[in-house]
Amino acid sequence: MTSRDGIGGTYNGLPFQLSTVWLGLRDWFRDEETGMEREQEKEVFHGPWLLLRTAPLGGTVRLRTRTGLGKAVRLAGRKTGNAEFDQTFVIASDSDEEMQRVLSASMCERLLAVQQCIGKGWICLLSDGRVSVVADTGCCLFDGTGSGAEALRKEYTGALMQARRVMDALQLPGAQ
Repeated sequence: MTSRDGIGGTYNGLPFQLSTVWLGLRDWFRDEETGMEREQEKEVFHGPWLLLRTAPLGGTVRLRTRTGLGKAVRLAGRKTGNAEFDQTFVIASDSDEEMQRVLSASMCERLLAVQQCIGKGWICLLSDGRVSVVADTGCCLFDGTGSGAEALRKEYTGALMQARRVMDALQLPGAQ
């Protein structure tokens, strides 16, 4: 896993870090022509990663958007009782009690709003108070398509506005 293009700060009392993350799967195989071992890397994930810090939780709750086959076969996961939420996310948690406490009706609505911001991706609410939101976009935070200071300023502002939409949707208190 590699990370780059990092930005950090505090928004409404909530510390955050925003960067591009690339996650790959490395596989070794034997080249039949040469008989030598070769390494092959396959991209698993590439996109923006927003890391927030809030109050610690009693457990970890991981959400992954249902896409493609996962949506069709309704992969197993924990249920909240909110049909739209349960259809949108596959939920994993190390504590049913904490999952039910964290995923209140209002939090489910806020997480659905975050999903609208990120499209396909993952949201992890970790027991130590970190909240990780990743969007699988396949591109860098700053793709460098423009040239000059104005183009960079536009990319930078766009990335921060996207992060702000996610933080506003979550409505998390700052670190305690």
